[in-house]
Amino acid sequence: MKKIFTAFILIVSYVLLSSITTIANWNFEDQNPTLDNGITANHGKVISTSSTGSIDINSPGANLTTRSISNSGWNNGNGTKYWEINIVTTGYNNLKLTSYQRSSETGPRNFKLQYSFNDTNWSDVPGATITNADNFTEGVLNNISLPNECNNKTILYLRWIMTSNTNVNLETVAFDGTSRIDEILITGDLLPTAPTVTVTAPTTYSYATATLIGNITATSGDNCSARGFKYTTDSGFSTGITTITQSDGNYSTGEFNESLTGLTAGTTYYVKAFATNSAGTTETTATSFTTLTYPAITFTDGSTYTAPTCTSTSNDQPIGRFSLTADKTGATLSSLTVDLNLTSTSGASNVKLWKSTDDTFSSVTDTNIKTVESLTEEVTFSDINSAVASGETYYFITLDLTNATGSINPQATALSVTTADVTGFTNPSELSSSDTQTLPVELSSFTAVPSAVNQSITLNWTTQSETDMLGYYVYSNSDNQFNTASRKSNIITANNSSTETNYSWTDSNLLAGQYYYWLKAIDRDGSSQILGPVTATVQANDPTTPTVPVKTAFNSIYPNPFNPTTSLVYSLATADNVKITIYNIKGEVVKIYNQMNQSTGNHSIVWNGTDFNSKPCSSGVYFFKMDSGKYTQTKKALLVK
Repeated sequence: MKKIFTAFILIVSYVLLSSITTIANWNFEDQNPTLDNGITANHGKVISTSSTGSIDINSPGANLTTRSISNSGWNNGNGTKYWEINIVTTGYNNLKLTSYQRSSETGPRNFKLQYSFNDTNWSDVPGATITNADNFTEGVLNNISLPNECNNKTILYLRWIMTSNTNVNLETVAFDGTSRIDEILITGDLLPTAPTVTVTAPTTYSYATATLIGNITATSGDNCSARGFKYTTDSGFSTGITTITQSDGNYSTGEFNESLTGLTAGTTYYVKAFATNSAGTTETTATSFTTLTYPAITFTDGSTYTAPTCTSTSNDQPIGRFSLTADKTGATLSSLTVDLNLTSTSGASNVKLWKSTDDTFSSVTDTNIKTVESLTEEVTFSDINSAVASGETYYFITLDLTNATGSINPQATALSVTTADVTGFTNPSELSSSDTQTLPVELSSFTAVPSAVNQSITLNWTTQSETDMLGYYVYSNSDNQFNTASRKSNIITANNSSTETNYSWTDSNLLAGQYYYWLKAIDRDGSSQILGPVTATVQANDPTTPTVPVKTAFNSIYPNPFNPTTSLVYSLATADNVKITIYNIKGEVVKIYNQMNQSTGNHSIVWNGTDFNSKPCSSGVYFFKMDSGKYTQTKKALLVK
């Protein structure tokens, strides 16, 4: 009967309380007083008694279904004789005790359950009084709750002590009266323990970022209220510690991570993970990782680069070069500032930055990575965002030139390369081998004026600047074809001034007729530029002097269509001021020429197709308005590129 009841209790306990742990269990089926089942810490525990008889393990027999432990000698045992065990309850709470007792008719009738932590000072377990009979159905403690202070103990003593000298027959306990005990079972719930957590060295990291990885592998059923990481550059993990806590959830087991930014390149960081539940906080030992080192980049200036000779009109004219040599990929050229050191911005535009795999520039195979259209003395290429390849990469600076003049000496004054350590750059850094590169001459005025003296035509021209010029030749023809024109002068030496210079040359003893004139500007490197034509007429029927024009008129625009220059030819009956205004098709003013105190005769102005800012004008129809005194006339011409 006792065994069936016990089995029923155990089955119900397992079904309803499957998470309950058996801490200790004696059933004596192995015929000794040693623990039969329980946690490892209680293995080997033995039940003892203070009675004076001898312990016996009863075999199943009449009225018995299982073995039990028995002893005699309980006479005069009130308050002094007992059954006793000691167990470990570390890590468990909600302790419950079940036991079965039976006494012979002359054995002790009354017991109670007590507990102690030192086997000296004892306390009663509430509700745990026992009245025995000569059976295993009455002297039962069924799932009695032990006091909370019994939880989580390294040693807990329990005893079933006599509370009277009365036997089962309500007489005095005899010496040979026996007490038996069986199926002692102590259970409990596993206390929540601090979580188990691990940390993994980051596998995803860069110069300034990393992803930390932690993993909660166990929580003892008590989910975590917080988790996170600590990191520092101190290998001893005592200073400079940064803590990142994730506390916005109910965290169970599983991996968690955190992204770090703002780290220092090439630096070793030490990382710990932690997790917290109601039982406490667990912190891992430290792991480490080292952020990537920036690419090492060497800047090489262009002091050994000889730029090609500049011509007056050309696109993508190289003027400078530098190179970046990287030990690995990962860097980005982000900005560059170049001081052009121009003596004149006239005719120059579209400063371009090119990327090349070799030290020779080609606008066909190289890559234009940035263009600045508006020309200033100092040009900044911003937001370049061009990756720097491993090895040496060359960069070229070019200009678009349209009848450009002056000189240029490009120097890099600022360089920014992200995620890289750059050496070799100084401010300024030369971008070409020569101190200056010359650009052809620019004329601000070129006129032909007939004179009554010696039947002559005087050419007047004004330059805004000249650098490294050799001089000028004058060519003339009776029509506007330069390829059949004749050279009329010896070299007219250039002044090579950075300021305005005026020149004059006279063609004398001319026959009546119309004459066209050109200037051939010669640079010291042998390159040349054709300027003009301008035209003037010597009148017939006067044996003494040519007759000057008697009519103020805007005579012609030649050539028309043109690219990129054309001559605006006009005549004045009397000396006067002349204003020529050039409009685009939208009616916007792109250029104004104010020619002051013009003499009587024929004049011309060469327009090089640029606006006020010396930026080349686009293709299209342009209108030219001449104002002189009360005279006004408008003509149009087509610029074709």
